[in-house]
Amino acid sequence: MFYNNYDTSGGEYGYYRSVHSHFQMLADMGFVVAFVCLSLLLLSTLNLYRIGSKAKMPNIKENDFYINISTALMASVVAFLIGGAFYEAAYNDLIWLFFAVIIATERQFKKDQEKIGEQ
Repeated sequence: MFYNNYDTSGGEYGYYRSVHSHFQMLADMGFVVAFVCLSLLLLSTLNLYRIGSKAKMPNIKENDFYINISTALMASVVAFLIGGAFYEAAYNDLIWLFFAVIIATERQFKKDQEKIGEQ
């Protein structure tokens, strides 16, 4: 969007380029913030894997839901990571929506597990 304003080459490399990726966090805020963001993504993926693994227990009605949602969210996070390496996605609002849905899924899964334990 603002590439043309700061391009000193006179358009030699093209116009209206997006020059950022996930690495923009590293350039903008340093290694600590990049580490925190990558840790959030890794821990979210591990939580989804744990939910999917525990949901494979037999005789639970909601198994399919938790297996499917954990798989879908893991695929979404992986697609975000791969796509964000080539496209300006580090500050995209979609990843925060992923985090919110992951947290809600984890909390609901824990509630359902407690209900099963009470029975």
